[in-house]
This record gives sequence, C-alpha cells and structure tokens, in this order.
Amino acid sequence: MRRLTSATTIVALALLAGCRVADPTEINWAAVREADVSCLGKANVVTEEYYDLNGDGSDEVFLVMKCASKNDPPGHQLEIIAGGTDPETAHPTKRVLQIPGPPVIDRMHFARRTATYRVSIAGKARMWQVRWSEGAAKPGPATPCPATGCP
Repeated sequence: MRRLTSATTIVALALLAGCRVADPTEINWAAVREADVSCLGKANVVTEEYYDLNGDGSDEVFLVMKCASKNDPPGHQLEIIAGGTDPETAHPTKRVLQIPGPPVIDRMHFARRTATYRVSIAGKARMWQVRWSEGAAKPGPATPCPATGCP
C-alpha cells in the first residue's frame, strides 16, 4: 500500500511539473511570437514589459515588436498576452498594428488596471490607454487619453 501511495504521489508531481507555465521573463518572445507578427522574415522584440493588469496574480506580457528586414512593414506592433497562458498557444490582443504607420510605441506605464503608452506616427504623438476589467478574459479597446492626461 505504501508503494502505491508513493507511486501515485510521484505521478501526480510529474504531471503537475509538466503543466507548469514558464516564467514570462525567461521566454524568447521573438521566437515564440514571430510567426504571428506581420513580417516576412525575422521579428525583434523592441521592449517587453510585465504587469498584472487584470489583478489575477499573473503578470500580463506587453510586447512591442518590429520586423528585422527592411523589406517588411516598418514600425512597431503592440501585443498584450494574458498572464499565465501558454506562450506557444497564446492568442494576444493586438493594440497597435504596423500599418498605416509606421508607428513607434514607447513610454509604457501601468497603474490601476490601466496601461498607457505613446504612439508616434510621422512625428505626431498621442497617448493611448488600455483598461482591463476585473474578471475579463481580454483587455478593453484602446482609447485615446483625454487632453487632461491619462490616469
């Protein structure tokens, strides 16, 4: 009986270990997300940020990516990946696409379930915000920040 209990414990631990979601800071996001970015060739991660925007205890991943080849569309693309999801099968929320661009995304900040970021196109910059409601599977739509500024 004792051997059966030990064997059951070992099998359970092995299964749990196999289901562990990797630490997002240890993932090669360029390799994982490359096929989904609109590039003919390689994609580079310009910035990656981590913040628990939806309050579930797992950091969401905010990736700003850019195509490596000069033959690809210029500019940045922003993807938000829910925390705790499998990187290989994640369905990111895309917030800034490379067209009509080329956009440049920077100045990412996080506070109170809101991510703010600046998008510059042809020298004109605008701040945007994304909010993630408690219990929602994905963040809400991106909205421009009011003239008084984002939270």
